[in-house]
Amino acid sequence: MVFQYLKIVSVVILITFSQASAAKTVLILLSGHKTLPWTQSVVKGIEIQQAEYREKGIKDINVYIEYLNLFKHPQEPNDQRLLQIEKKYAQKKIDLILTEGVAGSVFVEKTKDFYPKESRYERPIFMNFNTAGVGRENSFDIQPGYDTLLEIIHRLMPSLQRVIFAGSLKNPELIKIRQATERVLDREPEFWTAGFSREDIESYTRTLTHNDVIVLQPRLIEQNSGRRYVPHQVAEVLSEVSKAPIFTRYRSLLGSGIAGGYLLSGLEVGKTLIKTAHTPTLNWPQTSFNICEFDKSALEHWRIDISRLPDGSELINDPDTGFFPFDWESLRAIFSLPDHREDELDQVCRWHKKMD
Repeated sequence: MVFQYLKIVSVVILITFSQASAAKTVLILLSGHKTLPWTQSVVKGIEIQQAEYREKGIKDINVYIEYLNLFKHPQEPNDQRLLQIEKKYAQKKIDLILTEGVAGSVFVEKTKDFYPKESRYERPIFMNFNTAGVGRENSFDIQPGYDTLLEIIHRLMPSLQRVIFAGSLKNPELIKIRQATERVLDREPEFWTAGFSREDIESYTRTLTHNDVIVLQPRLIEQNSGRRYVPHQVAEVLSEVSKAPIFTRYRSLLGSGIAGGYLLSGLEVGKTLIKTAHTPTLNWPQTSFNICEFDKSALEHWRIDISRLPDGSELINDPDTGFFPFDWESLRAIFSLPDHREDELDQVCRWHKKMD
């Protein structure tokens, strides 16, 4: 019985992906507005990969991009954005729909009337690239990389005391965070998952010092007045009042005043969206999605020594070089890394040339 069930599941998956592999028209739903740095980076990656395929003589596919602008205008009850997109493309045969982030994936998931069909094979295949594994059908769950982020934070802050993970956090991510913190720092993390009004933020951060650190997850808050703050605005408020440096895993928060961190590369995500449109898979190499990126002005604000950054770290708000070279022998000594980890960190923190 179990064998028959697995056989059926295998056939379903094969049919699903064989349909997607024949995709001629792809719709990509991007969470942000077209002017946001993260969104521009994803689009640049899309364009680079399309150009590479053309140079190789690989047949082009029709790619349509829609911007949901969920960072500035979060989902509302009875939101019509996706239904308007469906109406716009009603006369086109969409074979594959891709989302690039958690916000877009959740938006699609909650809009049940978006491309409603009784049979899954009569509507487009959905594939979601996010860090939460949320969404319909096929979800590429990008690994969080907490170990590397915590190793970097520990290096930048040798007198580190409290580690607070703030924002929207649920199991099993809480378990991953706890395990990584105990493994890398040999201590228990703290969690701040509620109370994100400006008053709450000011009250909470009074207890923090320069030797503490906040790792921020995207968080949407609503004041008693009804005013809503999107994650970038929450990060701005935190950066303004917190004595403790703020790091993150989310590129969309960079530029808000936070220090930076071990971030998803929008450029690599964009490339992978196009690769997936040509060759659907949920098994892309994890290390290709992340870079070490920091805000130079924020590091200076919190008096963090830039010379401690990993080799290949990319800097924004840096009028000089855009990156800071670092010696591998020193890095191994700093992290007490065995030799076999050198290649690993060299991959995840490699220098990415700016594509502007």
